[in-house]
Amino acid sequence: MANNIDKLFNEEDIEELNQIQMLRKNLLKNIGLPRFIEIIKSLIDQSEDYEFTSASKRKFISLNTPIFVIRRKNFEYNPAIGSDDEQINAITKEITHEILDKTTEAILIVISNDEQLKELYGNISETIKGLLWTTIFEIRVSLKDNIIYMRYCI
Repeated sequence: MANNIDKLFNEEDIEELNQIQMLRKNLLKNIGLPRFIEIIKSLIDQSEDYEFTSASKRKFISLNTPIFVIRRKNFEYNPAIGSDDEQINAITKEITHEILDKTTEAILIVISNDEQLKELYGNISETIKGLLWTTIFEIRVSLKDNIIYMRYCI
């Protein structure tokens, strides 16, 4: 099976994946996970549409596996609005625009202030940069409970 997967990637792809992994490690080292968590907390606090489900969910975020448990403000589950998948996609799109795009902006500021990160980031193709930004968080949505889990994946 590994041979079949290996055939999907050429040497350039493997090099770019290694670069993105190096960038992720260096980002984490330079930003620091506690600072990163504070950035995300602040962005959620500033959000017009999303908030933490409770004060304890805001306060106690694991450094090992940071998971941000949030909800949509003033949300009522209504299956008549559209399919669950359509509603989940709309929520994910809103979170991406309202929180994750701003996370990217904050990380890009850190990159621009660090020569090593700037060089690593500058050597990565636009496709791989897109992969970096779309894989920082895993988002899981429970419409009926109005609970959204944003799990940090770097």
